[in-house]
Amino acid sequence: MKELAAFINEQDNKLAMYGIRKLSNDEKTKLEKALKNISILKKLYNTDYSLKKNYYAFLDYIDYIEEHKDILAKSPNMQKTMHDLLSETNYLLLNLLFSFTAAVEHFKHNLNKDDHYEYEKMCSQLFDSCIEYAFTWKLRNFAQHQCLPITNIQVNNDIQKGEKIDICISKNELLKYNSWGKIVKPFITNQENTFEITQIIINAVTNLHTNIFRYWINKYISNFDEDIKTIIEFIKEINNFCEKQNKILSYPIILNDIISKDKDRKNLNFSFTHFPIEFLNQIGVIKIKNIYN
Repeated sequence: MKELAAFINEQDNKLAMYGIRKLSNDEKTKLEKALKNISILKKLYNTDYSLKKNYYAFLDYIDYIEEHKDILAKSPNMQKTMHDLLSETNYLLLNLLFSFTAAVEHFKHNLNKDDHYEYEKMCSQLFDSCIEYAFTWKLRNFAQHQCLPITNIQVNNDIQKGEKIDICISKNELLKYNSWGKIVKPFITNQENTFEITQIIINAVTNLHTNIFRYWINKYISNFDEDIKTIIEFIKEINNFCEKQNKILSYPIILNDIISKDKDRKNLNFSFTHFPIEFLNQIGVIKIKNIYN
């Protein structure tokens, strides 16, 4: 028994080197609750991030075309070049459209169930009040059931901005689809035969991100303020402990369980819960320094 106690004490010392210590039951319960709530917030943030990732990939490619429009125009095989540009732009737009509608659904299911009704109500209001949002939502259905949306990329001579690249879509192609609905169909009907789509997409994603996603992320940050403080206090305590012991500070984690692999407990498996430090840094609610792997 003494040997076993010494062995376990040795393991505790090794854990302490890396900013880990045993927790009381109350501490463990409080921290696990805090981490569970923060994980909800992290899912919401990552859903927003995944949409923005596809959004910026689409816009970056359009910027690339814009920057190289003079070179592209002088291409010896302009027809093939335009085909490649259309294919790539449609590919990026499809990614964006599918992540757009998926993000709206994922975001809802990551919220607490009590918030689902209010969230759905906000999405419905945005659909009714922001035609760009409604059009983009329906465009995803068109792209899934009908054909690739973008039909042409052309240079437009704008009086104020000079030459600019327009990513265009055909009104006639869109109107072959019968499920636009009473809000979106008049919007399409009133467009030119070929109309530019980039600003519509920008307005749709910006309104969704600003008016809905950021609203809920900020609300959950406020709701979980005490949980964030609980985590910060524990991280600071581990930080101070390591500094006093001249130990290497690692990422604080909770020791969930020690599982024996054999009868004499000389081979143990340790079960841990890791702290979402990078995420807390990312959303700006905590600033941690001097943390090493």
